[in-house]
Amino acid sequence: MLKKVFCFAVLAAWFASVGSVSLWAQETERKQELHGRENIIWKIKPSESHYMKYFGKRVIDVNRKDADRFVPQEFGWQGNQMIFIFHLTSDQLERPTFTFVIEIFSRDYDVDEPVEIDIYAGTNINSLKTVTQGLKIEKVGEFPIEIPSSLFYVGGQNFIKLVGRNVHPIGYGENPPNCRFASFRLSVPSAEAEEKPAENQREEKYEEEKEFLAAEQAATQDEMLPI
Repeated sequence: MLKKVFCFAVLAAWFASVGSVSLWAQETERKQELHGRENIIWKIKPSESHYMKYFGKRVIDVNRKDADRFVPQEFGWQGNQMIFIFHLTSDQLERPTFTFVIEIFSRDYDVDEPVEIDIYAGTNINSLKTVTQGLKIEKVGEFPIEIPSSLFYVGGQNFIKLVGRNVHPIGYGENPPNCRFASFRLSVPSAEAEEKPAENQREEKYEEEKEFLAAEQAATQDEMLPI
């Protein structure tokens, strides 16, 4: 009897591991496909070796070599705001939009309410424009946010600000809504990705023309049938 129970346990563990590997492979493939459609301007991760105490608001200059030291691992009791500072080239600003991606590692530790994030961007830290409000972190994974390139400029500092609107740090041992970050990145569509919509439009137009010609040919044949 014990041997049967052990065998079932081993099989269950094996199936679980196969399922998790499959999900991991699917997520990896999805990320590779996504990253193949974008040119990453900058990407930054929280430092794994640096445990940050209460920070309130954190300012991160992504151009610094040690910038990851200043990236908080979470929104939660440690803090609820961060600001990214970065520069852009004239070529990068030719694109109509940028994509800012927040990658979430885990969420909602010991609480039920998801984190809600407000995002602002611009060139003047005192008068940033609202990009989105109340972005709910209801799952792990990536959250892409489109930002108009008109909010940024060449030759000076550009800012992206994140605020956990419902994250009110209350001290160690008590958890407000919280989430842990895996990475942040800013990107623009790759040239290949920008060409695909035009190709799709050509294919759709070709299919429409085929349907029109087929309908016209059928109508002509009906006219030729004897009455």
